[in-house]
This record gives sequence, C-alpha cells and structure tokens, in this order.
Amino acid sequence: MMSIPSRKCPEGFPARRFTARADLLAAYMRRLTSVRTYAAYERAIVGIDRLKKELGSAETVLFHKRLLSDPETAAAYLYYRLNHTESHAKDTKRLARLADQLAARFPDTKLPPLLQVEIAEICYHQGQYDRAEAWASRSLRQYPGYDRALYARGAARHKMKRVRQASEDFEALLRTCPESGLRAAAHEEAALTEEGLEERSRALAHYFALGYNLDIAYLLDVRMSNSEMEAYLRMADARKPWTLAQNWRDDEHKTAVAFRRADLVAYSLGIRYLRDEQWDLAERRLKQVPANLYKSFSVGRAEWETRPSPDPLTAVRELRPLHLAVRQARNSRERAQALFAIRLLLPHSRNAAAVQSRALAGPARGRLRHVVE
Repeated sequence: MMSIPSRKCPEGFPARRFTARADLLAAYMRRLTSVRTYAAYERAIVGIDRLKKELGSAETVLFHKRLLSDPETAAAYLYYRLNHTESHAKDTKRLARLADQLAARFPDTKLPPLLQVEIAEICYHQGQYDRAEAWASRSLRQYPGYDRALYARGAARHKMKRVRQASEDFEALLRTCPESGLRAAAHEEAALTEEGLEERSRALAHYFALGYNLDIAYLLDVRMSNSEMEAYLRMADARKPWTLAQNWRDDEHKTAVAFRRADLVAYSLGIRYLRDEQWDLAERRLKQVPANLYKSFSVGRAEWETRPSPDPLTAVRELRPLHLAVRQARNSRERAQALFAIRLLLPHSRNAAAVQSRALAGPARGRLRHVVE
C-alpha cells in the first residue's frame, strides 16, 4: 500500500463503485488527526484496518494518487503508517520520500510536529543527517522547545560534525524540558559534545547528572587540567549534592557519603596541586573539604594501597619547607642535603627516583652515594 503505482484504473471500470471506499478510507485517515476522544480514535483505526483489507487494486491506485494532492490526508496516512503498522526499511524510506514530496508541493502545509519528528528520525537512521536536521527544524518552528525535535536535530548535527550547534540543542532540551524522558540521553550526548569542544568542566557536570562515577573519576584524574577543575568549582553545578559509597572498592562495607560536588573536585584538585608542588594552592583546596569528608576521601591511602601514602595536608606541611630549602640552598652541599631529606620523606613517591638523581648530582655525589645505596 506504500508505493504509488503508475498504472491507470481499468478502462470502463465504474468510477462510483470504487471511489466510495477510497473516499471513506481518506475520511477515516483525516479523523485520526481531528478526534477529541480516545474512543473515536480507536474507531478510526478499526475502520482503516478494515478498509485496507477490502480495497481492490484500482481503489488502492486512486487512494495513493489522492495522497499527493491532499496534504491533510497524506499527513494522516503518514502518521498511521508510522505508528500503527509494522514498517520495514524500504517502507520507511518511501514514507520519508512521500513527506519530502508533500513539503515540496505544499510548502505552507504544516504537518503535525510529532509526524515531522518521526520523519526526521527515519532520515537519521538512514544516514541522511541533513534531511533529519531539516525535518526536526520544521517541527521546532511549529512547536519551539519540543524535546524530541531538539534531540533529533542535535543528534543529526553531531553526526555532521557541527558539534557546537549540537551542544546548543541538547542544552536547550535540558534547560526547557525538566520532565522530559529524554533527559538522560541528552546528558550523555551533551557530555560527548562538550568533551569534543574541550569544555571538560561542562562535561563533568553532565557526568555528575548521570551518576557515571567512572567517567567522573577519569575526567578528574586524567583528562581535566587544573584550570578546568577551577572553572568547574565556579559553576553553580558544583554546589549541588552528591552521594558516593565511601568504600566503593569494598562491596561488603559500603557506606553512603553525602557531600557537595565541589568537595570531591576540591580534594582532587588539591592532590593535583600537591603533585605539581604548588603547596599553597594544594593546602587551600584541601582545607576547603570538610574534615569528615577529608577523612573519608583519604581512607584509601591507608587501607587500599600496598604501601600507605602520607596524609596530603601533612605532606604539604612537611614538603613545603624542604622545597624552600632546596631553592634557598647557598651551595651544592646544602642543596643535596635538602633533596635527600625529601627523598627520605617520600620513599615510595613517583618523584623519588628524580629526587635521588638530583641529590646525587654535583660535588655532594661522593659523600651521599654510600648513604643512598
């Protein structure tokens, strides 16, 4: 019933005999988009299903021809086929082509926004992303803020590498549709687009919204720069609550810990600054974390590591004067002694080998070699 045959009705066939049922089918189709009660809607569906089986080939030809001259009936037919029949790939391709023909013939005709989005989704799954964007945009012109249309257009734009515009569509959905069932999917897509734009502080906000702990950890530990983490702390999202299992690596003793997202990011950033030997910044961010949370965040350093690592704030207080002594050393002997003190304080640190190498450099090499080795 999908394609529009080119053959004409049989010569001499009584027109009135087959136009009646074609007209009735068209009337049932139009009723789908105008009924006000579900009972009337159901009756229209039953009537369409019955007449489809009764139509002969000549009547089918007539009905299909009418679709290209009657946009109201064609819109109802598209809606029926997409929502009440099982359509295969070839069928949906023909339906999308029929919609394009209608749009070209009747540019002022306004198809229902839902129907336009469904056509956009068909085009998207066929890899025709420009057509998908066009149909989703048509829907949004009639119904601004339509969540399904925003998502379809954003997805199409993302596929076409127009990442900034795609991000804007997903953000618009999240901003204007608080009850949408597409919010989780929009957060996922928005996170990917923000990462593609190297806006990792905004991507982090989306991963928090999704509760994707591994993605949060990966961004904080690997992907984000210190400046990006600082940017996130200035966002309103940082003040939102967050809950995490205290011993997430221990399935038998999980205790939920509630805190602000900013607390987790500040602790992570403090550790970053500590590794970068930016003592004042490390101390500032670590002290920003409430004492009970600071203890919870640090539990792994004593319980999960093969060799326990020092408390971060203690390390800051002890390492700061030692590094200052290195910078203020008046000769190589004083410098070697200060570097060696750092080596003794952090025997298992990732910088231990470098510190040892620096301590053994210069005139003090001979005097300290036997101590180190």
